[in-house]
Amino acid sequence: MRRLLSFVALTVSLAACTLLSPLDYLQNGGPVAPDGGDAEAGDDGGSEIPPAVVADKLDFPGAMALDDTDVYFASSTTALLAVPKQGGTPRTVTSLTSVIVKQLTVDGDLVWYANDKTVSSVPKAGGTPTVVYTAAVPIQGFALDATSLYVGEADDESSVYAVTRIAKAGGQKTILDDGTALPSAIGVDDANVFWADGTNLVILQVAKSAIGDGGVEAGTIGNENDPIDVGGQDSFVAEANAFFYADTTGGISRHLRQPGVLGQVLYTEETDQTAATALGPIAVDAANVWFYSPDKKSILSVNKTGGDAKPIASKLVGLRGMAVDATALYFTIQGTDPQTGSVLKLPTK
Repeated sequence: MRRLLSFVALTVSLAACTLLSPLDYLQNGGPVAPDGGDAEAGDDGGSEIPPAVVADKLDFPGAMALDDTDVYFASSTTALLAVPKQGGTPRTVTSLTSVIVKQLTVDGDLVWYANDKTVSSVPKAGGTPTVVYTAAVPIQGFALDATSLYVGEADDESSVYAVTRIAKAGGQKTILDDGTALPSAIGVDDANVFWADGTNLVILQVAKSAIGDGGVEAGTIGNENDPIDVGGQDSFVAEANAFFYADTTGGISRHLRQPGVLGQVLYTEETDQTAATALGPIAVDAANVWFYSPDKKSILSVNKTGGDAKPIASKLVGLRGMAVDATALYFTIQGTDPQTGSVLKLPTK
């Protein structure tokens, strides 16, 4: 149940989160604390770099994705928007019908997005969306390869869990797993489909070549002595040799994609509270894992192979989406009211 609560929290946050205006970062020369004071310097003694505004005066921006030139993001429950990475006036990609976008991905000329029970695609240039997949229970995440869409769906109350493949053009579904495991995140590469089993705290992996008309036997990475407790789709990044994820108890970890190899904890949140809030979202580039700490209200980074975490920006409340490219980290801040949200960016070099 705990992994499904993040979507409930996202819904509530549309009306409840608080934020400083992003323009204050630029007008005052640096981040401004809620009490009007200056933001603290990083733990390494250096000063944090003020974020640049890509777009502001937005209605509760959330999930986001990037291509070479633009930032794509969901604005409240009303529209998918795009804005140039260097900043400008957002354009409408498509209107939404009172649904919260859980996940957003750019694939070729299309933007794909998931709400509670559907996955749809729409041309990046704008147009009418196509519903490609309809789920029986809430969608936890999706992934794409050259030809197919893979979806994880789960409902704790009814104990309905499934991982499914369908052609990008739509058609018949192929069930990869319909067992008792909650698929809290899903990914795909050229050879395999893999998903985080939120019940047994492992990663399950299936070779695409083994997928037929029925269920398949999945291999396992992790075990009871090496639990992989993925916080959700926006807290999970898979690369060729390793998984990176934020767990549900305030940690960032790296796990090689090999059975029998123990995971590596890259960061553990220190807090005065009884339990740390789950970290995330996260983003991964060539060198670092970037992540948001709700307790610290800060973005931090840690090297992919380990080391000390560095604070990058602080005094950020209501951060919802995060994505990184070769030069910058982009993130969305929801704001307190309509027209107070923003898309911001920080250099990563």
